[in-house]
Amino acid sequence: MKTTSKLRQLSVVAGALLLAIGVSACGNNDDSGDGGGSTPSGDALKIVMISHSPQGSAYWTTVHNGAKAAAKDLNVDLTYEMSGGDNQKQIQLINSAVSEKPDAIVTSLSDPTAFTKPIGDAEAAGVPVFSMNSGTSVYKETGSLGHAGEDESVAGQGVGDKFNELGSKHILCVFQEQGNIGLDNYCNGIKSTFAGDYDSIYVPADSDPAGSLASVKAKLASDPSIDAVYSLALDLAPLIAKDVKASGSDVTVASWGFSGDTLTAIEDGSMAFAEDQQPFLQGYQSVEMAVLYARWGFQPGAAFLTGPNFITADKVDQLRELSKEGIR
Repeated sequence: MKTTSKLRQLSVVAGALLLAIGVSACGNNDDSGDGGGSTPSGDALKIVMISHSPQGSAYWTTVHNGAKAAAKDLNVDLTYEMSGGDNQKQIQLINSAVSEKPDAIVTSLSDPTAFTKPIGDAEAAGVPVFSMNSGTSVYKETGSLGHAGEDESVAGQGVGDKFNELGSKHILCVFQEQGNIGLDNYCNGIKSTFAGDYDSIYVPADSDPAGSLASVKAKLASDPSIDAVYSLALDLAPLIAKDVKASGSDVTVASWGFSGDTLTAIEDGSMAFAEDQQPFLQGYQSVEMAVLYARWGFQPGAAFLTGPNFITADKVDQLRELSKEGIR
């Protein structure tokens, strides 16, 4: 990214944060839930957030926590819906939200092509749409007015470099959703910078963690040259690390995102590192962008990048309490 682009993005972010601080300062201290503050207009905005999250995802719970915090700070009546990775259901949720005439919609972009038409239909009906998480590199093409997320290609490249530094020779990229552009870009980013051999494997980690772990174990058993595993499935990663450690294997394990279990694995040495795209920030910032646009017409000129951010053993103590609170 050119220096001018970085400066432009920093200006957008700084302006957004300053405006948010101003809005929060005008509010009261009601912490009872969504829409707890007050604004110059005195009216809460209605925002619908729709994600491709499955039930019980630690990662998406943190995204939701960030969105709820923004809703409380910025006087928003927030509705949160999940499609469970079903594109057709997510399209239906977007269309249904439009019929309710909210002030804005925020959606994840796991499949940007599939969501381009419903986003266009929403905006034609007068409902602005913002996006978060997957789709950072293509969000403008969908019609989204702003995006909070990580550039998965850049993050993947950084992970490839990390494994090069660790001396790994053959990496396995584990991904949990087929057709998800963010996961595809991430694995391809790793492949582009990793100096050794590369393989990838799809596992249905969200619906079948035990079966997914068995598939990874079988892959490692069938190819002893694999000495590194990178899991894009957050909740699966600590299970892989625990199994590798118990087997006495020298395979290096790392993950995308982190939880309390991930921090424990990094601390005890069974996991080398985690790459954190800061899901709380994705939830918070995407709602904040929607608020700034709905109230005053502000629109960011570039995506708000929430990563990459690498977590190693020296950062565990700092992050553990925030992880328990659902913030990191």
